[in-house]
Amino acid sequence: MANTNSRVFVINEPRATNANPLVPNISPALKYGAIITVFDLENFPMPSEDVEAAIARADSVLADVTESDFLLFAGGDVYGIALVMPIILDRCESIQILKWDFKEKGYIPRMVNWGQAA
Repeated sequence: MANTNSRVFVINEPRATNANPLVPNISPALKYGAIITVFDLENFPMPSEDVEAAIARADSVLADVTESDFLLFAGGDVYGIALVMPIILDRCESIQILKWDFKEKGYIPRMVNWGQAA
């Protein structure tokens, strides 16, 4: 179980698409912390459409990201991952990524340590 001060940064707000009409349920991630959306549907449905504004948004939302926080990609514009990761790399030596485990029917954290990747 995560620290109660931890947050779950969701890269893109989940939404239904033509390919997948069901909106992903990210509520199981709440057990790891408060959910904060980097790119919401109202302001940034497609980060790739305005990269400068999307980078500014991600920089602002992730201003105080820490190694005790979590990162979750629940679909959407994959460009968001490319915009978020350099910001996290600049601020943290590691980050916990939540991965859906079909067997456990829930999210499990996976630590990514940039220092070990080199």
